[in-house]
Amino acid sequence: MNPLKEKSRHDRWWFKPVTVLIGAIAGLALAEAASRIFLAEVPGVIARFPADNPNYALTRKVDGPLGYEFVPYASLWDLSLNGLGLRDLNRKVDKEPGWKRILCMGDSITMGGSSRSYVPLLQTWPLVLERVLSVDAGAHVEAWNAGVVGYNLVQYAAFLEQKGITYHPDALVIGICLNDMASMQEMRREKGQFVLEWYARVFPKVFKSLDMETYRRLLKNSYLFRAVDIGVAALGQGDGEKIDLDAEENWAALRKIRHIAGRAHIPLLALLFPELGDQGVSNREMSWKHNMMANALEREKIKYIDLSVFFTPVGPMRLRQSPDDPIHPNVLGHCIAAAEAYKGLCSLGIKWMPKIDFTPKWCDTRGLMDY
Repeated sequence: MNPLKEKSRHDRWWFKPVTVLIGAIAGLALAEAASRIFLAEVPGVIARFPADNPNYALTRKVDGPLGYEFVPYASLWDLSLNGLGLRDLNRKVDKEPGWKRILCMGDSITMGGSSRSYVPLLQTWPLVLERVLSVDAGAHVEAWNAGVVGYNLVQYAAFLEQKGITYHPDALVIGICLNDMASMQEMRREKGQFVLEWYARVFPKVFKSLDMETYRRLLKNSYLFRAVDIGVAALGQGDGEKIDLDAEENWAALRKIRHIAGRAHIPLLALLFPELGDQGVSNREMSWKHNMMANALEREKIKYIDLSVFFTPVGPMRLRQSPDDPIHPNVLGHCIAAAEAYKGLCSLGIKWMPKIDFTPKWCDTRGLMDY
């Protein structure tokens, strides 16, 4: 072969780029194959698969501060949503004559759990409260469970403004936990948006147009992408652990909730759930966060019940839904929350609230738990 012809072949402009491209594709294919072999059993990698995550399988994206919402009639594991997109009994928006309605908002705590470990629907604190009032007390009262996994204060305010107020509630109870005042950057990170923003910032030409649907598709089909995604998400953990109490968006959300409830003359109550750490709220960092949240509610003049007062004597570890979950309370915790929600509503002077002796031991007498 003529060496001049061989040299000219290698000098063609497309030869090196094509060679690099083929090498890159082959490298990614090998990395993907290795990821499927060695990362298949690594905790968190499989869990990034959208069909295995309630944030993806039960929700749909919506514009505005709400961010996302549950899909009506969607189901996953033992979770089933009603026609309004709530993990609740089948409800009608129009109230029966003479009936009163308590709207119970919150995140995954109110909803009843996280991941695959869920409190049965009828044992969540809103439904326990309803059973006490409507069955035992014989009052015409219903308590809707409007908890949505991952929501925070900004989304509570948006949900109340866009949907909650249209359900015509006669009282409003919001279950609040220690991460509900996290910054909006943390909220975006929780929904995968932080990862997208990081990709677009570091690799602008490649990921500038990456949207959430493409992101989910990559998570579904690539173990390698899931592993990289976990690493990138971890970069936001440091800032994400801080409670951004000075962010105006959080104060505005609290004020909006109070304003909407006040304008409609709806009694408003908050339940402040503590983190179920090994030492409960005696842990210095958790105690600081807990006190800051309480101060925020007091600053906005929102009546609240501090559940740490009632959880701590029982023992945080005894109240966990699962041993490795310091966030979500079990049936006993939900029953305590329901009892204190009832007492809190009574303290607001609601005339239609029946007077009964409701304590957590009520759940035991009804066979709901072992107290």
